[in-house]
Amino acid sequence: MSLSVYDQFKQLTPSEQQYITVYPHHAFAIKNSKEAAFEETKRRFGFNGRNDQSDAFRHCFWSAVLAREIGYAGALRFTTAHESSPLNSKIEKEMDLHNNGVGL
Repeated sequence: MSLSVYDQFKQLTPSEQQYITVYPHHAFAIKNSKEAAFEETKRRFGFNGRNDQSDAFRHCFWSAVLAREIGYAGALRFTTAHESSPLNSKIEKEMDLHNNGVGL
């Protein structure tokens, strides 16, 4: 069963929710680019890992596609908001922000 739009919104970080509240017209591009990144990563690596080459690729690919869809500034703001989760360790956040920057 797929989640409702509201349930998907509730799963976002507070920073991501704030972004979507200001730019609701970007929501579908964000969702579609995320799904494309997961699919392409699985196609190339066979899986979607964490803190490995597939993770680095997925972050790069997602950021690049998102920048194409909503522009560099919007993609930078949203991908940075995405990394704002307190569950991310400092080193993981730095790595993900770096990979996002490469994609952007």
